[in-house]
Amino acid sequence: MLILSRRFVDSVDDQALAALLAHEIVHIAYGDLRVGRIRAVIAFYVGAALAIASAVLIHLPGVTGMPIWIAAAIVGILATTVIMSPLNRPREQRADVEGAKLVGDPQALARALAQADALSVVMSRDIGDRCFKTS
Repeated sequence: MLILSRRFVDSVDDQALAALLAHEIVHIAYGDLRVGRIRAVIAFYVGAALAIASAVLIHLPGVTGMPIWIAAAIVGILATTVIMSPLNRPREQRADVEGAKLVGDPQALARALAQADALSVVMSRDIGDRCFKTS
């Protein structure tokens, strides 16, 4: 499933939007979503293994140990994701090149990706402002 925010759709021209959709179609055509799911499952199992290892090594009963086990799971998931992320770069480059070819306009894809990046920064800042707003 691909979800585009109204804010993004309204901020790019039709050619840039078409280029971004072509980029995503290339991911679908090559089965990149399946590969992403496999990486997510691996990260989950590594996180679970670290949580179990922390429960075995740090003998804290029930609720007392729970924050440590959860933290270990999160660290495992994040570390695995970071370690595996370079494996995704060739897939992204392929989707960039072939998506741009599909629409015949590499600059349109560049505009779409730049706008997506700019909006993600703005949206992250907006979420941070709302979360840490002092009244």
